[in-house]
Amino acid sequence: LTEAEREAAQQARSRLEGEWNRASDCRRVMAAMPGLRRPPWLASLERSPVLATKNATHTDKVMVVLERCAAGIGLTLPHWPDRARLCDHQSPLTLGSDTELLKYCGKRLEVVHGEDTSNGWAYTHALGKLKAYQALLVTEQAFSNVPLADLEQGELEKLMPPLALDREATTAESTKEATAEGAKVTTVATGEHT
Repeated sequence: LTEAEREAAQQARSRLEGEWNRASDCRRVMAAMPGLRRPPWLASLERSPVLATKNATHTDKVMVVLERCAAGIGLTLPHWPDRARLCDHQSPLTLGSDTELLKYCGKRLEVVHGEDTSNGWAYTHALGKLKAYQALLVTEQAFSNVPLADLEQGELEKLMPPLALDREATTAESTKEATAEGAKVTTVATGEHT
């Protein structure tokens, strides 16, 4: 999170504590807060088939959890100490987050600080919906691309990270300098260790 996003998350956390018991109200408060982190994938998930058949209350309950996590506000239960949070400002939720690991961390917090009496609405249902959305993205997009074996060399190089394409960085001169300093260098073109 940026410094501004961190500050907005802290303000949202203090604004949301205690007084809001409806997910739709919490969502309205968060939507009105400037600077709060709102990744675009949240809106895509809300419009996706994962939540399309759910009523507004169900959708709000799921989305408020994911929005709090993505913004870095974090999740806690009323009887947990403030330091016991999932997805706080140090590790906000992303589209690539490991939902099973987060559920496991939540269960560990429940063992130490008390169980979720909301029958999974505190975090389990929402993380399950995120996992379903992640799977949907993989099934929709992963197999619609051309196989890498069918791509031309130039097209393959466009997919590579910039540093892997920088073949000039592994000239004999730079390799000698790095080796002289005791570092191991792998040339990108040949994969040789020097």
